[in-house]
Amino acid sequence: MPAEQSRSQPATRVPRDPSYWIEHCGDLLLIRAVAGHLAVKLAPAELTLADGVRVGLHGLDEDASVLVQCAPHRGEIKSTHRNMVLASALRLVWLRSAYYPTARAVLALSEDMGRLITPGAWLPEALRDLEVEVLIVRDDGSVSVALLPAGHQRRIMR
Repeated sequence: MPAEQSRSQPATRVPRDPSYWIEHCGDLLLIRAVAGHLAVKLAPAELTLADGVRVGLHGLDEDASVLVQCAPHRGEIKSTHRNMVLASALRLVWLRSAYYPTARAVLALSEDMGRLITPGAWLPEALRDLEVEVLIVRDDGSVSVALLPAGHQRRIMR
């Protein structure tokens, strides 16, 4: 059963052109790892919302119960990379609150980007309070849980 939507009309999926992955191969590696970790099938999606706004997601499962945004990057983390993570988190929070209130919001970060989730910093606390789960995908494809939402019952994860 599809995740409940809070707006009157549902979002419509627009199939992504397969060439999308050519330009976003870093996202593909993270999506594959996250899909395996969560045991769900994820695919990129472009949604057309009820008011005509279009928004893309790096990963969406078939019944829209899992929303995933990725932030792959290797090397030094600069403010543009932090801003990319913030924008991805905002997209997840907005889509979940406006359209899919029962969906799981997952932010997948590369190992280097995971440095942004430093204990004691405001970003991980904000993500926890906004109920965004953060997963770190290592270079070898293994996944670890960096952050679970506040009050979240820990799911059995590999």
